[in-house]
Amino acid sequence: RVLFRSLKGACKEGMEVQRESLAIYQNEFGERHVTSRTVAVNLGSMLVTCGDAAQAEALVRPLLPLSEAAGPREQTLLANAQRTLGRALNANGHFDEALPILQKGLALTQQLYGASDWRTGQAELALGECLRGLGRHAEANPRIRAAYANLSAHAVEQPQLAAQAAKLVEIGRAHV
Repeated sequence: RVLFRSLKGACKEGMEVQRESLAIYQNEFGERHVTSRTVAVNLGSMLVTCGDAAQAEALVRPLLPLSEAAGPREQTLLANAQRTLGRALNANGHFDEALPILQKGLALTQQLYGASDWRTGQAELALGECLRGLGRHAEANPRIRAAYANLSAHAVEQPQLAAQAAKLVEIGRAHV
């Protein structure tokens, strides 16, 4: 309970800072500027993590039609937006819609960061959750185990993701 209250407090404070940052960047550079959009995606990710997936979806969905042929900074933003929107859709139970977004997000994340980066682990975990939500356990469980292996190596800097992956591996053992 103490951890949950502490996390909720951190979520509230973190979201306030992110919202203030977003307002500043949008005022300074405009809503379409890459920095404004990056802060919006970061806020969306925090919203998903803190339990407000509906608001995250509404914030990030308009950012997704970014050009996949754009430069590296846009590619990074696109990968982050795909992961965030996919996670929000998963949390909202929209697995059919999330699947192609998460597949593209995983491919782009692997391309940008490599297979061992924690962001790739997060993308793989979200795709595994999506597949599980679709009832495709035979496809989901290996992805979740791969994400767990990746995220366990990053447990110091990403403890919540590592714990989430461990929990999902345990749940998956019931569906083998």
